[in-house]
Amino acid sequence: MTRLTNQVVIITGSGAGIGKEITFTFARQGAKIVMADFNETALQATVLELQQTAMQELMTKCKLLVMLKTSYGIVYLLLT
Repeated sequence: MTRLTNQVVIITGSGAGIGKEITFTFARQGAKIVMADFNETALQATVLELQQTAMQELMTKCKLLVMLKTSYGIVYLLLT
């Protein structure tokens, strides 16, 4: 079991750069990742990379915090 197993983490800018690297780092630690990025193409590419490496991902575009609270309870960490 890793440090962030089953913790919900919202990461903005997940499509490229630091946000993407944070996404992969936290996914390796077992976090449930909620990804957001203005660049839909880059975001989809990151999602595909995560799927190819068998890391779990979650993605939503609207009502993010309402969805998280309803589905998972307390949000452990929010990076922007």
